[in-house]
Amino acid sequence: MSDTSCKNTDKELWQEKEDDYYSPRISVTEQGKIQLHVGGAVVSKDIREWVGLDKRIKSLEAERDTWKANYIGLCEVLKSVVKTAEKELK
Repeated sequence: MSDTSCKNTDKELWQEKEDDYYSPRISVTEQGKIQLHVGGAVVSKDIREWVGLDKRIKSLEAERDTWKANYIGLCEVLKSVVKTAEKELK
């Protein structure tokens, strides 16, 4: 076992419940990264990365909507093909 210890240099900005290690909180590291702590998990990003997430989410939502529209369109085409095949088999 090591006798080496580390000093926590993070600056806590907000915590939902004081003295509850697992309650959600926000801190800033010595390097300037913003950390979100939730349920024992921590996500640490530069402020530019956090702002960029909003743009990325919007981009992914638009992509999802396009895929959904294409899927619905494909389903309609397949229904039409099945109906045509059923008519021809009768």
